[in-house]
Amino acid sequence: MFTIKVADVCVEIDNRYGFVEDVCRDYIVKEECTPAFRVQITSDEVHRMLSGATWNLTAPMAESYLINRALCRKMAEYDAYLFHSAVITYKGKCIAFSGKRGTGKSTHIGLWKDKFGKEVTVINGDKPLLALRDGKLIAYGTPWCGKEGWQTNTCAPLDAVVFLEQAKTNAITPIDKETFTHKISEQILL
Repeated sequence: MFTIKVADVCVEIDNRYGFVEDVCRDYIVKEECTPAFRVQITSDEVHRMLSGATWNLTAPMAESYLINRALCRKMAEYDAYLFHSAVITYKGKCIAFSGKRGTGKSTHIGLWKDKFGKEVTVINGDKPLLALRDGKLIAYGTPWCGKEGWQTNTCAPLDAVVFLEQAKTNAITPIDKETFTHKISEQILL
């Protein structure tokens, strides 16, 4: 059992497997931090997930996935939501790249990293939290960040969201508020 801090909320993680603690290592708090809630997954939940898996899934990986899902559901009570996206900072600006699985979020931020090097910080490559804090939307890193492992235990006020779609030609088009609201709600995961 250990405590992490995500989106300014302390959470106690009651885990069975060391894999989960390793995933969360950059978010474990050493100082006094009273947990707002505890996340614990039963062995039955892990076994149900394993029995329905269509890929090579281990019990430690299943526990980590289920802990992330339970944590994100509870974080809604703290005005923080899992936003399926890849979030970077570049020259003081925070940009989220969002889209359906396989659209190229990781490929896109990889290109930014290649082009701009150390000027780019990846807050999270797949599962950041967006939280409303003092009237501003803040992007927070989380331990769960996709297969590339791109994450930083940091946060930044969100400046822009880019919704990625695959196409034969490159283009960027501004969208209206209604379209933005619809697209962002599709990527908020509870």
